Amino acid sequence: MLPLALAQPQHNQVFWRILLHLVCPGTKLAARPAALVVASSIRMGMKPLRATEEAEMLIWRERWGSLEIPEM
Repeated sequence: MLPLALAQPQHNQVFWRILLHLVCPGTKLAARPAALVVASSIRMGMKPLRATEEAEMLIWRERWGSLEIPEM
């Protein structure tokens, strides 16, 4: 079972950063690599995750190419 509650703002939207932890324990991604996982999920058409994908991508819409925001 996926912990979709972790995609909520009150949990700092860590869902995509720790998603690979389910496959390889101990894995935690930085913010931008996690956004690439989101993009891959959108490309694959993961319909159960659509709402969390859209929410995460809306966050990155303004920040992706910005040089003022460092890698997190």
